[in-house]
Amino acid sequence: MQYQVWAAAANKLNEKIAEDQKSSNIIPIVMNTGDMTQNGTRINEWFDYYNAGHVLFSKFEQMNVVGNNDLCGTNVTALGTGDDLGKSNSFYFHVFYCYDIDESVFVPIVNNKYIPSLYYFDSKNYRFVMINSEITMINCNQWFNLKDGDDTINIYTGYTIGTNQKYVSNFTSIYTMVYNMLNTSKKCIAACHEMPFTVITNSSIATGQERFSRSLGPNGASLIGSHCNQIDKTETGAGTYWLSRLLEYKGVKLMIGGHKHTYACTYPVREYFFFG
Repeated sequence: MQYQVWAAAANKLNEKIAEDQKSSNIIPIVMNTGDMTQNGTRINEWFDYYNAGHVLFSKFEQMNVVGNNDLCGTNVTALGTGDDLGKSNSFYFHVFYCYDIDESVFVPIVNNKYIPSLYYFDSKNYRFVMINSEITMINCNQWFNLKDGDDTINIYTGYTIGTNQKYVSNFTSIYTMVYNMLNTSKKCIAACHEMPFTVITNSSIATGQERFSRSLGPNGASLIGSHCNQIDKTETGAGTYWLSRLLEYKGVKLMIGGHKHTYACTYPVREYFFFG
């Protein structure tokens, strides 16, 4: 059913683009901020997504990022149950989507493992920086083999996860890769699946909950939220909230995301953070 809905939406979008192009020379791209599938291990769902949107994909480039539902487990050949516990690995995104990488800017490889859904592309005036927000603690430990003794290392920041933090410098963190992508004279637009900002309800604001957590569940329950904030609840201090701070530091005014199943828009968010 969900791919029938997507097919109808793709047809409507195609009609809108065709109408707009009558008065414009702009060549559009198709950007999807993740969740092309419900279970990344089910190969048929990737084909179902493509076939349902073929009216667009036959004419326009797809520039996508991976979503949490596109993940598989550490064992990429196991079908899995489709629940969140079995979703930790972006492997299948790389099977179905491949992008050019300028190795003079960054190389998305850690411990001989490729990092899917981490790339950029340029238009005349803009650079679009596409970020994988779905790397988990399990993925860091079991897939990328990022370990320091008994501690797991956060692939985003290079810090060990937990209260006994230590910076490990024997690999290039995603923070550094994104920083290098943002080093351009073009204006930058960033995109990922779960952005480092939360959608907060009026009821949460009324009770002051916004002061305590960027990601809130029912009745103010704390969630991990975007892994670009924290990859685990035990993370505090150095390395947390790295992406939103980096985007502010580099002057990025627009970030596009998905995941929340609702529409929200805000002015650029500023961190209460002093850049030294």
